[in-house]
Amino acid sequence: MLHALAALAMAAAVAATSSNQPPHKTLVVWLIHRCGPATSCLPSRIVGSMQTETERIWSPLDVRLAWIDSVGAAATHAAGVTVMLEEGEYPESWASRDTVLAALTQPAGSCGWGVAHVWVRQIERHTALIRHGNQSFPALPTALAETFLSRALGRTLAHEIGHYLLGTREHAARGLMRPRFTPQDLLEDPILPLYGLDSRDRARLIACRTDQDTASHGTR
Repeated sequence: MLHALAALAMAAAVAATSSNQPPHKTLVVWLIHRCGPATSCLPSRIVGSMQTETERIWSPLDVRLAWIDSVGAAATHAAGVTVMLEEGEYPESWASRDTVLAALTQPAGSCGWGVAHVWVRQIERHTALIRHGNQSFPALPTALAETFLSRALGRTLAHEIGHYLLGTREHAARGLMRPRFTPQDLLEDPILPLYGLDSRDRARLIACRTDQDTASHGTR
């Protein structure tokens, strides 16, 4: 009997703890890889690592990312972010803005689709300024160079997702939503405060821009 009562007490404690936990949110991200036929495109392993890096940054705030890659899948959702992974020719208006790594266009209403452009070539140039020990970026082993590039892509995208979920163009003094990152910042692990988000930020997320029903429908 004591064992049964103890088991019941433990189950009740677990249930109470679970009920106090905030529900997970799921953001739909429609990834469109725009790469021309004459362009040296990012390999799928780097794109996948970019996605993983973005997820690592947002998961502490219980935000799950549901990646989709087809028009039909995107059309079934009322809100989300369309991400244009730009590797082709840049518009002339962007060509001179080599310090801009990405940009987000917010939806007209508070609930709708945002559009983010991630400028791959500009991120590559930014990442190329990294120095790891005594080695410059071009001299790094391929695996390490790809790790830093994936981090740069993922953290850039995570920043734009932050603008969308918080519904603001404003930047913070530190953390993920700071206005710019130095190349050396990409050497830091994402769990450090440099890329962290305050728990108070979770309360500021626009609820209608996430959809818990999509949690099991993300594709990679």
